[in-house]
Amino acid sequence: MSKEADFSTESYESPDCAKVFDGIWTISDAHRPALVSAFPECNNRSYIFRLKEPSNGPDFLLVMGVAGPKAVKAVQKLEQETKLSVKFVVSQGAQHHMYLDHWFEGFPAARILIPDRKIPVTRNGKALQEKYPDRWETTGGQTIPALEKYSDQLEFAIFDQVYGVKDEDWTSKCGSEPTQVNPMVWAFKFAMAKRDQLMDNVWTHHKASGLTIMEHNVEVWFTKEQHDEMPFPINQMMGAERFISALPEIFSWIEDPKIHAETWDKVLEWETKILCVYHMAPGVFHK
Repeated sequence: MSKEADFSTESYESPDCAKVFDGIWTISDAHRPALVSAFPECNNRSYIFRLKEPSNGPDFLLVMGVAGPKAVKAVQKLEQETKLSVKFVVSQGAQHHMYLDHWFEGFPAARILIPDRKIPVTRNGKALQEKYPDRWETTGGQTIPALEKYSDQLEFAIFDQVYGVKDEDWTSKCGSEPTQVNPMVWAFKFAMAKRDQLMDNVWTHHKASGLTIMEHNVEVWFTKEQHDEMPFPINQMMGAERFISALPEIFSWIEDPKIHAETWDKVLEWETKILCVYHMAPGVFHK
C-alpha cells in the first residue's frame, strides 16, 4: 500500500471498513451532532488500528472512536477478515458515549476505555456502569496508562481542563433515546446553559503514518453548502469551512492553564503529516 494515507474509499454507503493506510481502517457513519434533528448529517468516524504486542504476542485491533451500530458491524467483519481480535475500544470523550452500549455488546472480550471527566456522570454512563460493572473502566489524566506500552506505535493526549455543558434532561441520553426537545428550544437551552462540567477530549497520533486525530478543541464540521441549509439559530452556532472550534462557545474557561498548555506541548511535538477529525466528510482530511 502507498506510504501516504488515502481516504478516497470512505463512504456512507459502504458497510465495510475502508483501508486508509497499512494497519489503519476507518468506517464512516452519518449522524446528527448531539442527536438533534435540526442539525444536518455529518460524519461520525471510527478509526481502527492494527497494533503489535511488545512481548511478541499476537497482533490485535484497537478501535478509536465509538460511532453507531453500523461501525460495530463493520469492525466485527474486519475481525473476521483480518483474523485479528479487537482488544481495546477507546471513547474519544465528552459527548461520545451515545453508542457505547453497542460496543460493550459487540465486543464482549474487549477492554472499553472511557475518559473519566464527563461520561461517568451522564445518565447513560451511570446506566452502563450498572449494566457492565465488571467491565466499566475509566482512564484519567492527560494520557491513557493502559496503552502506554504501545506508545512506540500509537500515542494519546487528553485535554481535560476545559468546561462544557452538563448532561441534562433536555439533551440526548443515548443513541436509542435522542432528545425530544424542539430544536429551537434546545438551541436556546444550550446557549444559556452553564459551562460547569469538566470535559475530556482524546487526541490520537499514529507514528508510522503521521496521522493525528483531533477531538473537539479544534474541529472542521460542515461545508458552506451544508451550513447554508441550517435553520436559524443553529447556523449561528456552527462554523462553515473554518479550521477553528465549530462550537466556540461550548467551552467557557480552563481549569488549569498549565496542564492545558503541557498537553498542547505534547501534541505539538508529534510529527503530524495528516490531520483528521471524527466529523469530517468521507474522504476528507488535511495534509
